[in-house]
Amino acid sequence: MAAGPAGWGTHAVEWQQQDQHSALNLTKAALELRRQLWKNKVFTADDGGPWHDEAGNLLICERNEHFLVAVAMGTEPVKLPAGTVLLSAAPLSEDGWLQPNNAVWVLRD
Repeated sequence: MAAGPAGWGTHAVEWQQQDQHSALNLTKAALELRRQLWKNKVFTADDGGPWHDEAGNLLICERNEHFLVAVAMGTEPVKLPAGTVLLSAAPLSEDGWLQPNNAVWVLRD
């Protein structure tokens, strides 16, 4: 039996379970957080809005007045909207800023 291409081992479930920043663990955290947000009525399945871009290549989707998704689309960090970051696709390196190729869920204050 062939072993597969080099580097594929990092995509194995056993490896991803050990890495707190893996795609598997991010997905598990996002699903659990979404369940809690629905349970606490922060948003519902019917909430949702159009995506729009803001200065600095920040893409935003406002689910409602309390919750939004922000994605940094450019090559430079962008200022996050006011609120509390509930989930980040990658660790945040600087408070209040979202680095390129990262997305966050934000609960507005």
